[in-house]
Amino acid sequence: MCAHDLEAILPTLAKAPGAGRRLLEALTFRGPTPPALERAVDGIGREDNPVTTDLWDRWKALLPRPS
Repeated sequence: MCAHDLEAILPTLAKAPGAGRRLLEALTFRGPTPPALERAVDGIGREDNPVTTDLWDRWKALLPRPS
């Protein structure tokens, strides 16, 4: 798993009902498919990470604008 995936998954799970159950099911090995954190958010609308969204917005505000 990369940090990008983790940043996308955690804010979505934070607002999801049954997040603990979803995490446990996604990270429990039930062969032949290995555990995968991204399965915890299957079927849930994606939530943006407010921390990274804020940082991105502030960074864009600092960029020079073309004339």
